[in-house]
Amino acid sequence: MKNLLDKMRIDHWWGSFISFIMSLVYLYIMIFDIQFNGKSFLLIIFSLLTTIGFVSFGYLINEIFDIKDDIKAGKPNRLFGTSKKTIVFYLIGSLILVFLPWLYLPSSYKTWWLIGGELVLFLLYSMPFPKLKKVPVLSTLVDTAYAYIFPPVLAFITYASWANHTMELYSFAYLLIWLFIVGFRNIFIHQIDDISYDKASGIRTLPMIIGITFSNVLLIGSIIVEPVIFILAIDTLVQINPITYIATIALFMITLNSIVTNEEPYQGKFFAISTFRNLYDPFYQAFWPIILIIGLAVFYDVHWLWLLVVHFTLFIQNTQSIYQRLKSWYQWTHSGVKNALYKLGHYSISHILLIFGVNLKERNMSVLDYFNQVLGRK
Repeated sequence: MKNLLDKMRIDHWWGSFISFIMSLVYLYIMIFDIQFNGKSFLLIIFSLLTTIGFVSFGYLINEIFDIKDDIKAGKPNRLFGTSKKTIVFYLIGSLILVFLPWLYLPSSYKTWWLIGGELVLFLLYSMPFPKLKKVPVLSTLVDTAYAYIFPPVLAFITYASWANHTMELYSFAYLLIWLFIVGFRNIFIHQIDDISYDKASGIRTLPMIIGITFSNVLLIGSIIVEPVIFILAIDTLVQINPITYIATIALFMITLNSIVTNEEPYQGKFFAISTFRNLYDPFYQAFWPIILIIGLAVFYDVHWLWLLVVHFTLFIQNTQSIYQRLKSWYQWTHSGVKNALYKLGHYSISHILLIFGVNLKERNMSVLDYFNQVLGRK
């Protein structure tokens, strides 16, 4: 089993991508006001299973058709040396995971078009012909589409159907734009990281074409726009629900903390390889799903807390690190607020004293020192 999971590169996508996709599932439960019961819990479990199937199949197909190129480039390929029978077994297993849950999940012709489109894109992207992976720009767009557009749209249609909801896809527009930006940024970063391997394999990707300067601009632009579109998307879909404001505050505080405590600060032209390029990913992958589940429990049904237990069990590998991160954020926020309030009070009182002819700057005194002097204290 461990060998199978290793071949599917589960360490690359389980705690990051799958957790991110499941956060959208939790969001749809909130949007469509799906009630907590045994059936809805099975809905979540089967959604998870089909997602695992899609991701596994995509990774396997990519590894299969990349074996020769990876050997040429000196890049690790986890299927190298695996027998054809074993590979076929892996593919059949992943396809069973893709399709079997749909015996339970609601479906329509739109569902099957999306499933078919997803699987076809996997093949077109990786197969020797047309191998869209080797087509600059188009490869980035296709990768973004099958990873960050098709699965969320499929989940949206599925959960709307389950809830017998008539919400149209256009109301999903802001979320789609946000998903595209997040997906494009992450695929683009992946291409930057793989530049040396891609060059050795004869593949030209978008970062190679546009160079460092425009890569910086593209990533900085996404970092600026991403949170704005995210908040618009959540506010549009959830509307009056306080979860919007909780998410806004959480994203703002986590982002500020990341900037202040970052060990590799942004250095001019090297933004494209700076850790700042992944600024929001810890929030999307680790904290946003938890915020949504707590929101479901607080504002909808307290029984959704059981989902928090399941999510922690499946996706949070190290609760101690999460606790430490939260503790550091609290300490940083607490000291930051204290300093901000101190400075606000100091400058406000200093300007009021100026009206009465007392210039603390000329006296080289703080507000506290001045009042101690006035009151005759040392």
